[in-house]
Amino acid sequence: DPYDSETLGVWKLTAWNVVTPMDINNDDVSNTNLLMEFGCMNGSELIFIDSENATLFYSSEVAFNVETENDKLFFMLICGTNSSSVPRQMTYVQQENSVILNDNGEELILSLTDNTLSLLVPNGFIARDATTQEIVVSQDVTYVFTKQ
Repeated sequence: DPYDSETLGVWKLTAWNVVTPMDINNDDVSNTNLLMEFGCMNGSELIFIDSENATLFYSSEVAFNVETENDKLFFMLICGTNSSSVPRQMTYVQQENSVILNDNGEELILSLTDNTLSLLVPNGFIARDATTQEIVVSQDVTYVFTKQ
């Protein structure tokens, strides 16, 4: 069998990292791993079923609004969980330390290091002004999945 079976199995979302620490839950403690700030995406996972098929499941849809008060940003988290959400079916190929997911023609390139897969999403974190809906915060996000 030409493929490497180290990817097979369940990978849980264990980090949702941004470059600049943020205080999403407004407790005066900022983190670069936004999963430390809210539990909204807990249960998200990537499953490699066989040598070419995978599913990606996000447990929630998340949106962020902010209000500015005395030059401080106050975040409002909108966390939509839908019990009818289903994993997205994808195909994939592994090339050395990269796993390339094909999501209906869009390629998602994850880098494999030991027991983690990382997916960088440019400007994957967006927070909008609660009133004007203009983008106030935009950061790259790295989703980190850990082999279970």
